[in-house]
Amino acid sequence: MADPNFSGWGRSACDSMSGSWCFKTIKPGPIILNDKHQIAPHISIWFVARGINLGLNTRMYFSEEKLLNENDQLLKYLKSKNKIDSLMAKKIDIDVYEFNIYLQGKKETILLDI
Repeated sequence: MADPNFSGWGRSACDSMSGSWCFKTIKPGPIILNDKHQIAPHISIWFVARGINLGLNTRMYFSEEKLLNENDQLLKYLKSKNKIDSLMAKKIDIDVYEFNIYLQGKKETILLDI
């Protein structure tokens, strides 16, 4: 059952000097589609920045949800299998995850065209 205190969206600004950002929310559960497929727990992220003409979209998945991630339809569909790790948040403490977004380079985060 959904948390009645959760609105379904939120907003966070990054620190203009370091680029760091923090977002506090609840961890979502899996989504079961009508055709019985499951979508692994994730958070959809839309971000904008100076110099980017359109907002960019990505998802943050949870690395410890291995079985659900393996069966997630979007993750199965992605052609850049070696970059799927760029969508995985790493658990660093109880209920604390680290997720970095890279716009270029070897660690570039997969962006979604939606």
